[in-house]
Amino acid sequence: MKNKIPILLIYTRLVFAWIILALGIAKLECSSMLIAVLLVVGILTDVFDGIIARQLKISTSNLRQLDTKIDRIFWLSALFALAILHPTFFIQHLIGIIILGALELMGWAIGKLKFKSNISFHSILSKFWAISILITFLDALTDGKANLSFSITFWYGLIAQVDIVLIAFILPELQCDIPSSWHAFQIRRGKAIKRMKLFNG
Repeated sequence: MKNKIPILLIYTRLVFAWIILALGIAKLECSSMLIAVLLVVGILTDVFDGIIARQLKISTSNLRQLDTKIDRIFWLSALFALAILHPTFFIQHLIGIIILGALELMGWAIGKLKFKSNISFHSILSKFWAISILITFLDALTDGKANLSFSITFWYGLIAQVDIVLIAFILPELQCDIPSSWHAFQIRRGKAIKRMKLFNG
């Protein structure tokens, strides 16, 4: 039974995604607060599904790819709900959102073209970027502004997304849980890399 915990945590975020969408569309008085709670719990499930899977030694490529797919659905649902509840914020930062989305799409496209599969690198930078995204969402859900937190998330996100694209370009064959583009370069040179047990072990 315990081997099913990681996949249950992953699918919990999928359920949360639909609830977040419904709350955004409903525009309830408590929608922003409930979405904020779901986002915090959702990111905790994202942290612990990987840790538990590695501890149980069931962190397979398919599981990591599923995790990445549902992460995208989870954050896109949050973005859609935010656009409904705070359209001014969404419009004001639309160009930045499009740029980050384009880089995300580029990484996905490279994976499809080069590896014939979805990429799931779970780099260190992208893990901390998820925390930055969470802070921006919580900030925006509070007052619909979050200008400073979005700026930080945008510039940090550019670095994190470029790192993902570089990993995709550099890796000779598809692997999951690559800490950074530097580690990908070491793999390309045929060298073993050290992974942090907590994040990429």
